[in-house]
Amino acid sequence: MLNAEIKQINRQCELHVIDIPVIDNKLSDCLDKYLVSICEGDSDSELQLVKYRLKKFFDGKNESTKMGAVAEFFVHLYLQINGYKQEFLFLI
Repeated sequence: MLNAEIKQINRQCELHVIDIPVIDNKLSDCLDKYLVSICEGDSDSELQLVKYRLKKFFDGKNESTKMGAVAEFFVHLYLQINGYKQEFLFLI
């Protein structure tokens, strides 16, 4: 899904490099699976509503802010896929 090249920096630190050349069906399904929890936590919101809210969040943002937000979102996704607990919400 999100394959990472892991580079050992030192004994205590490693760098995870993720390359996403295309969003295929597998990654799209993964995005749908985690989108609500990343954006709103333990929410009963419907996926389509959260997608709408996310789109509205991006409306009017400059390209730099959009790229930073997308990068942060994918960090949340990568960490959730790898079993880490998210401590704050992306949108709220």
